[in-house]
Amino acid sequence: MANSNPRDAAIMKIKAKMEKAHPLFTDECCIYRVPHEIRKLNEDAYTPKVVSIGPFHHGNEKLLNMEGQKTMYFKEFIERTETKNLESFVSCVQELEPKVRGCYSDDIKLSEEEHVMEWARNGLSLTNVGRIAHFTDLTRKLLLLSSDLSISECSREAQVTHLYTATQLREAGVKFEVNKASNCLLDLQLSGHTLRIPFIRVEDSTEEVLRNLLAFEQCHCIYKSYLTDYILIIDFLIDTDKDVDLLIKNGIIENRLGDSIAVAKMFNGLAVNILTSGLNEKYSCILKGLNDFCEKPWNRKVATLKRDYCNTPWRTVASIAGIFLLILTVVQTVFSILQVVL
Repeated sequence: MANSNPRDAAIMKIKAKMEKAHPLFTDECCIYRVPHEIRKLNEDAYTPKVVSIGPFHHGNEKLLNMEGQKTMYFKEFIERTETKNLESFVSCVQELEPKVRGCYSDDIKLSEEEHVMEWARNGLSLTNVGRIAHFTDLTRKLLLLSSDLSISECSREAQVTHLYTATQLREAGVKFEVNKASNCLLDLQLSGHTLRIPFIRVEDSTEEVLRNLLAFEQCHCIYKSYLTDYILIIDFLIDTDKDVDLLIKNGIIENRLGDSIAVAKMFNGLAVNILTSGLNEKYSCILKGLNDFCEKPWNRKVATLKRDYCNTPWRTVASIAGIFLLILTVVQTVFSILQVVL
């Protein structure tokens, strides 16, 4: 009997832990901590600099200055309501507190009272300033995700994992244009040998916005990772500052960083440690079409000629002069032969 006591005690402890256990993620879960492998690439991109929203950064000493401002926004909101009834509002928030708590991937250390107070102030601060109900609403508004992004005649068997760079594509005869017909950042289109890409302005905040949206996709919707697919395509196209300069020249990128190398480095860095289940079918078809075009024998020869003999203005002039001299030499030889024969 004495031998069974340790076992029984262990079983009871395990059962107690199992009763307290809960799924890591629920259907309501949509707010995650950025995975370490992604966060370590650029810590600052995922750290709030002015104000903390939500419990993950609650109590950060560097952000305490804005706490009073959030209280002012909260006060202004209550005063604008018809009833000006703080009690009824807090009661409503308290009823929704368990659902809000379930939206977070991590356990929230705040008590129910603290969480209700923070959520009320944070939520109304955002509502008062920007009229945005949820961060994902902001995401949809900014990106205007197309509902038909994955609809295509290509099958999943057509998955492509490689694409030539923008300069290589141009050498093969591919033209780059701004897609002015769409407001969706992700709406890339290939028509013949013309690749149309929506306009994007690259500035100081661009990397932070894209990194946070990518992190959300990596955690919440890995099988519908529209922005991830877009970043992978741009990473294929941009390898050096020359690729950036080409896209700037064609009006696709507006560079407010001032340095094309910085833009190339930013896009290349975004694609590091990104998980993907494969590009969506539309993008796979675009990649396959571009690769097929570049790999046609004639287009490959044209690309080689441009790379080896026309990659700079001086080389182009020298090549034309060489061809002209060759033609003159051939003509002179023909005339010399004709004079001898006649």
